[in-house]
Amino acid sequence: EFGSGRSSIRLALAFPHIEIMSIENEKKQCEETLALLQTFVSDSHLSLKYRPLQFQQYGSGKLLTYQPGVFFDQEIDAVIIDGPPGYTLRGREGCLYQIYHHLKIGGLVILDDYARKQEQAIVHNWLCVFPDSFSFEILPVGHHLAVLKKTQSVLPNWSDISRIQDNQEVNARYKRIQNILNGLILLK
Repeated sequence: EFGSGRSSIRLALAFPHIEIMSIENEKKQCEETLALLQTFVSDSHLSLKYRPLQFQQYGSGKLLTYQPGVFFDQEIDAVIIDGPPGYTLRGREGCLYQIYHHLKIGGLVILDDYARKQEQAIVHNWLCVFPDSFSFEILPVGHHLAVLKKTQSVLPNWSDISRIQDNQEVNARYKRIQNILNGLILLK
């Protein structure tokens, strides 16, 4: 699970025989989830990993996403992506790129908040990078869930033109934000 919190605890309580890992970029949120874990979950089948945000290069674009690390040493059955926060623009997109080769055939990717245009662009980019690798459906639950099921492993295709154009737009937005922040720092 990318993005820890109460949902991490609910998963641990609902699936007591499944190993769950939750990745979080905010220390305070990680500490709060750990406190909930110690209060409500008696065994240790849920592990929390603190991974700060960092720009990562994927193909021609950079994404502000979780700092890489050795997250997994076995196949993943399912991944829930509900972080990092929206201010990262496409930070959630990087999550699948980090774990794709660990996701088993038949494994699920569940992306929260699919009703948002940014999440729709993320799914589009995933399907371009991993063509013919996933079946895809939308569940009208909450802010909608995008559910992808891995049907086969493929080599990533970083050269899809629509994804490259999207990367250029996102990178330009990052640059504008960086310039604004630099201007604010200079004004101090």
